[in-house]
Amino acid sequence: MQDIDSLRTLVDEIHRSRGDLAPQDYLGHARRVGPRIDETLRGLDTLAAVEEHTDLLVEAARLMQATDLAEISGDGALQDPHAGRHAEHLTALGLASGDPDLVFQGKANQLVTEIMQTTDRDAAERMLDLAEWLVVHPLRMNHEPLNQRIVRALDHLDSLLARPLDPALAAVDEEVATWLAAGPAQFSEDQVDRIVELIADRGEDLDLEAVQTLFDATMSVLDPADESIGTLVDRFRIAYEYYVALRFVDRAAAYQVLALAAAPLHESRHVVGAELLGEEGLAAVDMGTAGYRAAHNSPQWRPLMESAKETLLSGDGDVGEYIDALIHEGEFLAREDNPRDAFTSLNHAYSLARRERFLPAQVVASTGLARLYFLRSMHRDAANLFIDILTEYPQDTLTEKSDRLGYAMAELELALMHRFAGAHTTYEEMLGRAVTTMEELGLHRQVEQARAR
Repeated sequence: MQDIDSLRTLVDEIHRSRGDLAPQDYLGHARRVGPRIDETLRGLDTLAAVEEHTDLLVEAARLMQATDLAEISGDGALQDPHAGRHAEHLTALGLASGDPDLVFQGKANQLVTEIMQTTDRDAAERMLDLAEWLVVHPLRMNHEPLNQRIVRALDHLDSLLARPLDPALAAVDEEVATWLAAGPAQFSEDQVDRIVELIADRGEDLDLEAVQTLFDATMSVLDPADESIGTLVDRFRIAYEYYVALRFVDRAAAYQVLALAAAPLHESRHVVGAELLGEEGLAAVDMGTAGYRAAHNSPQWRPLMESAKETLLSGDGDVGEYIDALIHEGEFLAREDNPRDAFTSLNHAYSLARRERFLPAQVVASTGLARLYFLRSMHRDAANLFIDILTEYPQDTLTEKSDRLGYAMAELELALMHRFAGAHTTYEEMLGRAVTTMEELGLHRQVEQARAR
């Protein structure tokens, strides 16, 4: 029978690899072979048709148990969903053959795997009730390796229930706080989507402390050794939303986060493709990597930034992202002591932001232009940039939080120029108004930074 021959070959292959491969390599091999064993077991019509091969079926299912794999290659095997599914086969074989010991092994393996993959506190409470069956089962002590994993699973539940939630994270989202308290090595796609959504929402509300808390906590539990494409994409998506939230408030820090997340993903961006990141996402990878190269004084930032600009200009995305790329380009050129080209990029960004009524970007572009004007002692031209902004956007007409913050930042920059000119009374008045707006927005850290300038 072809299916049986195929299964016997796979079982023999697993046995050979068990002795020949290092533990982590063995786990990888088992994960590759597992789906083929699963497919073969599911493809068998009835147990009666292969009754004489029952021992082989049991051996195949047992070899792929998560608890047995973990004994060889570590607890990472317990996180593999395919290994957990083989417990269903072992249970079914036990029921079909009337073997209660096999039924126990299958059910115990399935439950242990589910417990070890649980990161939710509420789910842990439900699992604790189910785990009582494992604790009192009389066959438990007949299987020492499995028994050790049962103890480990119970410890995992205890740690989930005993671990306090960070109040700051719980205030953002209690479910996400529970995930982070559990400290998983990686998140599911839905969990990453939720974290990205929360950072974006909090950023739009200018709840920057919540953004920082959520970002720091998320990055602290992601496995730094995991360089798989999926994890790199997850890190980048989270870093990008962090960058968007803070780019007009703490620009240097926000861009550094984006750059560090983009650089390791850059070489794989074509593999990842627009399906996972979208055209704007691919442009952001280029833009972030440009920042990484620029920070290391590599001229290779230029083609990367050009690529980002070209993608953003040719797509249907938000013009704000293109303006942002122009601003970064101008900042890099200024750092390279190329004021003429820096002015061209920043002035282009300023003109587009003004045309699109994108106040935060217009303020940031004006700040870069003002520095160039100051280098040439063109102080009046520098001041006029912010005078024009305050005139064009009457404060009492601004309803968006980001616009109100942009107005306050423009007032702050102009206040500093008055202080430079010796007009201390005007400086104090304008600083006071800017600080009041920031306080009304709940941006206490920004208030401290404004007063310290």
